[in-house]
Amino acid sequence: VFMKTAFIHFCELHYMWGNHGACALRMFLSPRHPIRRAFTPHFFKTHHTCRRAQYSLFDRRGILGRGSSLKYDEGLKKVFHDFIGGFEYKSYPDELKEQDVLDCKFHVGATDGLDLHKILSQYVCNLFDEIYTHEEKFKADEELKRAHEYLVDELRIPKHLQEYTMDNVKEIWGEILFRVTGYHNMIGAVTAFALDPAMTNVRLQPKGRTMTEEMETIVAPKESAISVALISAITQIPCPTIGECWKQVLENPDCTSYATLRENLKKLEQKIDQRNLVRNDNVDFHPRYCAISISS
Repeated sequence: VFMKTAFIHFCELHYMWGNHGACALRMFLSPRHPIRRAFTPHFFKTHHTCRRAQYSLFDRRGILGRGSSLKYDEGLKKVFHDFIGGFEYKSYPDELKEQDVLDCKFHVGATDGLDLHKILSQYVCNLFDEIYTHEEKFKADEELKRAHEYLVDELRIPKHLQEYTMDNVKEIWGEILFRVTGYHNMIGAVTAFALDPAMTNVRLQPKGRTMTEEMETIVAPKESAISVALISAITQIPCPTIGECWKQVLENPDCTSYATLRENLKKLEQKIDQRNLVRNDNVDFHPRYCAISISS
């Protein structure tokens, strides 16, 4: 379970949803493009994190290569390539439906998560409607069309969403924004994975006679401890949350779509706070705690 969750985080979220979403904006949309301006905050430090992980985590002598129990070529590297190679675009509601929890009131992802998914998807729809006031303006945007074609190829978009239409583009970007915010937050921090026994390689030593020797019976090997410390240090990048305001980057900071988003996120905060009164506290999808981007 640990290894699968960790690779969902590294491969699917960072490399696929985060990396390709950010690339689509920066490679094909000009700096002043209203969609690039609006969505850029959701990819804060995404490229930086992926680039750094190439050497610090996934290199043969990187932290994962040295700290995990997997061999490199036929283990760590192969799993990484298999996850990327097997990736297929799927909407979050469809995932919940496949897991038979779409209507489960006890599943946080089907309550808080689905609520956040709807809010972000609605924001994307409203924003596109404000920017593209008529269909001809949308069809004439060659930059956005090239970005869409890139995402179709890289995210293996299913056939029914491949055509360049307003509805398809809205659905894809709504899904991307959810994946790099709430879903990434729900999967868990890298530090939590690093503390898993499968990563730290904890093993008991013969019981010692002194207090110091007894403490040494429960600690991981020195290299594992260093690996955990390094992962914790390099991944704790301060990041704004979706509960904060970023309207200053928008082409029109006073647009209705963003104002509606802020209202809906505030209502979701209150709704989750109420739910937490009758359950164990959970802030996986809470706007006040959910990072605005997939930066760590």
